[in-house]
Amino acid sequence: RAIVSMKQNGLNVVSDFLTNLTLSGTKGGLVLVSCEDPGGISSTNEEDGRYYAQLADIPLLEPSTAQEALEMTRWAFELSETIGNVVLVRSVSRLSHTRSDVILGDLPELKATPFFDTSRPFHTFPVVQKHMVRHQKLEKAKEIFETSPFNSYLGPEQPELLVIVSGCAWNYVVEAISLLKLDNRVGILKLGTTWPLPKELIKSRLASTTKVLFVEDVDPIVETYVKALASETASEIGTKVFYGKGTGELPICGEVSPAMIMAFLGKEFGVDWQDTDFRE
Repeated sequence: RAIVSMKQNGLNVVSDFLTNLTLSGTKGGLVLVSCEDPGGISSTNEEDGRYYAQLADIPLLEPSTAQEALEMTRWAFELSETIGNVVLVRSVSRLSHTRSDVILGDLPELKATPFFDTSRPFHTFPVVQKHMVRHQKLEKAKEIFETSPFNSYLGPEQPELLVIVSGCAWNYVVEAISLLKLDNRVGILKLGTTWPLPKELIKSRLASTTKVLFVEDVDPIVETYVKALASETASEIGTKVFYGKGTGELPICGEVSPAMIMAFLGKEFGVDWQDTDFRE
């Protein structure tokens, strides 16, 4: 097993090798961690590296808390070994710099002997066949994602508004809904597996509401693909009203914050709140 971590700019650098490695496949667990920087706090950009999961046809996981980052990384190794390919785990600045108690659990005793197996060549030929296999591996991951414990729902069965959220922003959504006392009116669909999307899970939740808010850091990637899914399945789940970065309710640049979410929810549900009170 091996793990490698870098910022979004580093992901650009390794992208040429990554898109070829995912064609040749892997033999052991290989996890790539992209620690990204919404707002460009200590970076030259605030690029969204999740596009590389789509480009390379590999699974993408997005932890929301320190505990989940630990558990999800361990699970990423198992997933990588199951499908024989790289798995991408995405963190953001607020999570990467978080300090928190975590439950480690039992540490495995590994007695591995390093060696080079030259019996199997690692190349991308024949390209079309290898590309097809890569998609088959991704499809296998998609089936696993449908029942992943890292996807969850919190709230009423028939919410007036459904919030679909991924990554660190989940914490902000939970906090905002709690502070505004909207727990019985707003549902939260937390997606920890964001590529490929667990479509059946998402469809079941979309069918339970008419309004959907998307909350994610940097680009509206989940928003874009869920909207496409809703369009494809409109005859089953009905038409929806969408809110998010794509429709201007949340800013297209910079970090998402609890105050941004509270501003939208307060206006949508007619709940008065003051930013000064929230900051206290």
